[in-house]
Amino acid sequence: MAGFWVGTAPLVAAGRRGRWPPQQLMLSAALRTLKHVLYYSRQCLMVSRNLGSVGYDPNEKTFDKILVANRGEIACRVIRTCKKMGIKTVAIHSDVDASSVHVKMADEAVCVGPAPTSKSYLNMDAIMEAIKKTRAQAVHPGYGFLSENKEFARCLAAEDVVFIGPDTHAIQAMGDKIESKLLAKKAEVNTIPGFDGVVKDAEEAVRIAREIGYPVMIKASAGGGGKGMRIAWDDEETRDGFRLSSQEAASSFGDDRLLIEKFIDNPRHIEIQVLGDKHGNALWLNERECSIQRRNQKVVEEAPSIFLDAETRRAMGEQAVALARAVKYSSAGTVEFLVDSKKNFYFLEMNTRLQCLSREAGGNMSIQFLGTVYKVNILTRLAAELNKFMLEKVTEDTSSVLRSPMPGVVVAVSVKPGDAVAEGQEICVIEAMKMQNSMTAGKTGTVKSVHCQAGDTVGEGDLLVELE
Repeated sequence: MAGFWVGTAPLVAAGRRGRWPPQQLMLSAALRTLKHVLYYSRQCLMVSRNLGSVGYDPNEKTFDKILVANRGEIACRVIRTCKKMGIKTVAIHSDVDASSVHVKMADEAVCVGPAPTSKSYLNMDAIMEAIKKTRAQAVHPGYGFLSENKEFARCLAAEDVVFIGPDTHAIQAMGDKIESKLLAKKAEVNTIPGFDGVVKDAEEAVRIAREIGYPVMIKASAGGGGKGMRIAWDDEETRDGFRLSSQEAASSFGDDRLLIEKFIDNPRHIEIQVLGDKHGNALWLNERECSIQRRNQKVVEEAPSIFLDAETRRAMGEQAVALARAVKYSSAGTVEFLVDSKKNFYFLEMNTRLQCLSREAGGNMSIQFLGTVYKVNILTRLAAELNKFMLEKVTEDTSSVLRSPMPGVVVAVSVKPGDAVAEGQEICVIEAMKMQNSMTAGKTGTVKSVHCQAGDTVGEGDLLVELE
């Protein structure tokens, strides 16, 4: 077991009933980060092997049972780790996820509601009932859903159930983008120019956007992970962005409040990993660059960033630590910044949760080398072996049909048979992956038939609307 040192003072995480030994958690987080970083400053992080200096108790008791309040890949990761530690697990699921992998992996499973996330994975009453029913001693929230919800953490504390994550003060302070921006300013952290209050309606959004100056970024106050975010370049886009972002925010986080900031064109998204304990110690573990994104979701993370110089890196790290100390942060977290072409950096948000990282990537990609573009298909060895059995998909003319791009729920349908529509006009809205997707007409024409209605659950490729 190794302890962490910052200068000459040991960094000791305050252990709570049933967790992994705090030093093991801190070491694991640092080693995972070290895999992706070429070097670290000796002043930033030094690992000591002096066991006697950290007060580690090898007999510290672990939990008997943990409920995982999430689904998919992150739930599987948590359940797999619990199995290795000899801890029983409880999975929660919606009625349509009853056969999911995480449900089969867990020792117990409880259905918490129907398919819409607002009625299942965000349903705190149903989840609290599942905790009481299974007698789980702790809850691991994963990322997304309730992982940064202060009310959920308070409900757990009231029932003497441990929330595996930071305390409620840090969640509240950093989970709300409006409050976190105000705290960042107070801690002398660089912030993006914008409106610091809550935007009441679409018309107020337009007024604020005009005052800030286009383009602007509309985003959910309680959000994260790219959800509830829209860029607006004019008044019309501001009104549409306000409507869609507020719907996404309500669906994903149960909070439809929005804020508006100046949009920084051609920015780099660079984040700093921080660690803190309950004794006032905090440190930063260098950066990851996440500028390659799709739909505001990170696709590739690179460490270290080739854009930063040593001076900018140090300044960003020091501001990240200053913010962590300002909210008395006592866990692993990530402070995100936007960096412009002149290396000016601005606080974006702080994630008081696990980061969603994947070790595998693949699919069809384009690589440009010396002016020549090469089309490549990256597959795992197993996928490559099975690929020969796959039939080639015939490309469909989609100009006259509108199909669902992914599984989701139809939120609204704006047309009916016989209606005339223009190319680019909104036809319907689908909630998929906790985001509101505006589906538009591929050409100017007349609606021939509508195959869905609000509330319908649709699958990938399902026919929604036909045009003629």
